[in-house]
Amino acid sequence: MTDETHEAHESDPVRRPAGPPDDLERPEWWATLSDDALRDETRANRRAEWWVLATGLLAMAITVALLLWWGEPG
Repeated sequence: MTDETHEAHESDPVRRPAGPPDDLERPEWWATLSDDALRDETRANRRAEWWVLATGLLAMAITVALLLWWGEPG
């Protein structure tokens, strides 16, 4: 599969899978390594990574705010 073909599939809303077939659970579907299953797994991982990034940034901001509020120890 060339990059051009891959880009065409990513932008084509008809090719986006809606999820696993009724007879398969999501992990079993991803394990089939079909193009649709792998594309769905990549999107799911991307969403999870954004949540981890947002949570980390929020935790860092709260930590900095608390450190500034209470000042230096000692």
